[in-house]
Amino acid sequence: MYKKKLLIIMPVYNEEAALNTVINEWMAELTNQFQQREEFDFLAINDGSKDGSLEVLQKLKQNYKHLIILNKKNSGHGLSCREGYLYAQENQYEFVFQIDSDGQCDPQYFKSFWENRLTYPIQFGQRRNRDDGISRLIISKILSIYLFIFTLTFLRDANVPYRLMKTVLLKEILPLIPPHFDLYNVALSLKIQQKLGIKWNTIHFRNRIGGTASLKTWKFAAAAIKLLKDLYIK
Repeated sequence: MYKKKLLIIMPVYNEEAALNTVINEWMAELTNQFQQREEFDFLAINDGSKDGSLEVLQKLKQNYKHLIILNKKNSGHGLSCREGYLYAQENQYEFVFQIDSDGQCDPQYFKSFWENRLTYPIQFGQRRNRDDGISRLIISKILSIYLFIFTLTFLRDANVPYRLMKTVLLKEILPLIPPHFDLYNVALSLKIQQKLGIKWNTIHFRNRIGGTASLKTWKFAAAAIKLLKDLYIK
């Protein structure tokens, strides 16, 4: 028996400029979708932010009882997501939905994901249109090609943060991925595609709200190469 239907997980690192907008718009969307607010929780995972992100989250919690704050030392985006997945398992949420905290994940697509959850218990967004620059789009395409060459598994958008997953299915996959892997979410996407399959839904990716991306394009490329080596060795 599940405790609640849904846990939203959102890693946070130095996003104080975006958090008010992001959480307010997502809470509005979620309350539109759920007749009873007790059916969902929103987990913000503060990954050792050095700005005022934690203080903004604490103020927002005064308005939203379903906002849960997990404050931790910095370990990176992927491992923060992993902690969120494990939290969903341990606390018996039926589904887990991952977004980013920079404002790029548009809530308007959530309704379609949620309405199709029983037919497609694992759904990922596919960012065919992106406002955050051509370099990000190109590196995502190159990553998909490299992954296919090394693994013969094609992923339309390997690192997309917009993903809905049934927790009991996710529980089968997490033990297959060593926590030390760079780009943990890419490895997770790969294993899910290989073992279970993914339903891809087209989404538009907005520009971020303030701040700068914590993982620069060239660092992302280097991390992708290391991940491919790890996958190949494993």
